[in-house]
Amino acid sequence: MARWIIMTGLVAAGCSMGSMSSGNQLRESIVAVNDALRWSRMDIAMQRVDPDYAELFVQRRQRWGQRVQLADQELLNIRMADDGEHATSTVAWSWYAYDTMTMQQTVIEQRWRKAHGTFVLIGENVLQGDPDLLRTRATEDAS
Repeated sequence: MARWIIMTGLVAAGCSMGSMSSGNQLRESIVAVNDALRWSRMDIAMQRVDPDYAELFVQRRQRWGQRVQLADQELLNIRMADDGEHATSTVAWSWYAYDTMTMQQTVIEQRWRKAHGTFVLIGENVLQGDPDLLRTRATEDAS
């Protein structure tokens, strides 16, 4: 009897995830990635990063926790494309560099696409503020 109840619960949970609207799937992915990054959980964030973007995604965050300390993040905007398969989000990050201990803010546009029933991050660019948040070590070494 208990086994039947557990199986029924699992099936119901799976059905509800499958029927989640694209907008809800997108919001869930955006929140999951950015919250995971805020709390230094790269392993969780990587679950929703497109494999073609994964290497650069990691490189852009190699300094985080070593030279950069995240303070807070705020989701500012979500825009779903007309095709329902692509979207952008805008996220503001407050952070400081350990060497200056000066609070900075960087606003990042994230690009998403639907893949296998969820949305994955496919790219990012700095819209405003300090671009050093996403600076790679290779860029840092060159300057």
